[in-house]
Amino acid sequence: MFLCIPFNQVECLEANFDDPAQCAVPRNAVYADEDPTAALDLPNVTFLDLSHLMCDSERCPAIIGNVVVYFDGDHMTATWSRALAPYLDELIDWPHGSKRP
Repeated sequence: MFLCIPFNQVECLEANFDDPAQCAVPRNAVYADEDPTAALDLPNVTFLDLSHLMCDSERCPAIIGNVVVYFDGDHMTATWSRALAPYLDELIDWPHGSKRP
């Protein structure tokens, strides 16, 4: 699954400062119903589905927990990336059962 917002959310937030919900994107507009990575035969590659961290069941908001998610159509802000770190740590299957230092 790959999330690509079809517009610049920062510009949208600037234009809709009083109503940031206007800058959300319908989930079904950015995520496929079926995982497109499932058909790939890449035994040494692991894909992480982060959709549950980016969207609710209906929409992908521009702001989550007072943090702007994207700074353009397909790049997360550094702040949002840091906010995801603890969740990624739990999702990653670290080698030999080790954890990130």
